[in-house]
Amino acid sequence: MCHNFNIVNLHITEKCNYNCVYCFSKFKKESELDLDGWKKVVDNCASYFLKNGSVNPRINLSGGEPFTCSFIFELIDYIAGKGIEVSVITNGSLLSEEKIQRLKGKVSMIGLSIDSLNHETNVEIGRDTNGRTLDFTQFQKIFAIIKGCGIKLKVNTVVSKLNINEDLSTLYEEVTFDRIKLLQMRVNSGVNERASSLQISEREFKEYSLKYPDYKKVVESDGDLDGTYIIVSPGGKLISNKGNKHNYVGSLLEEPLEKLIETVSPNYEGFKKRYA
Repeated sequence: MCHNFNIVNLHITEKCNYNCVYCFSKFKKESELDLDGWKKVVDNCASYFLKNGSVNPRINLSGGEPFTCSFIFELIDYIAGKGIEVSVITNGSLLSEEKIQRLKGKVSMIGLSIDSLNHETNVEIGRDTNGRTLDFTQFQKIFAIIKGCGIKLKVNTVVSKLNINEDLSTLYEEVTFDRIKLLQMRVNSGVNERASSLQISEREFKEYSLKYPDYKKVVESDGDLDGTYIIVSPGGKLISNKGNKHNYVGSLLEEPLEKLIETVSPNYEGFKKRYA
């Protein structure tokens, strides 16, 4: 059976101004696509969405840090011009009012990766640039601009031993997020094993998520993450993350996305559960 995966995650660069110790968005040393290359990937995705009659198709731009990419605004324009919804995941440190204004009417949602509001914890995680981190006041300004532009607001929090005892209720209570996602820290072979000592158990993760019963949230354990994303690497290759490792399947520059998805055979039920 050919399932309809209507959301594709393009990791348009591995470059990042942060160095999070448990980042699992690390890829093989491959040449990153330029704007023309990514346009071809988008065309491939658009053909897949059209052929499958995808409802509300969306391309999510991620990294690394996508705003280190010099052509991100041109790429967003191109995707939006195809009638495909665009969302972006960012650490927020490179956002400005001018940049957010440029996204108005083109990007449906901006996801902010926030694992801690504590300076020392963020430095320990690697969520800093030369010791500079974003504090709650700075985030509040970013949130207000995003909301003022009519863009939906999401927050992603990766939970590990470094932040499991931190209470983020203040963040959730003072900001009206359209989506809150809690993710159990995941270790992928050949990607981020250096962070193995920071892993938490599924029981610990569940107990952490239960601290926030009154918020609209998505909770994803290690198992929930396995094989449930359509991931495209900075070099334009489809990746399967089944079994806690990155398996490179084939290039979207050379083969139809539909064929590559059939090869990967992602977990469709897990995919549907996330986006329900």
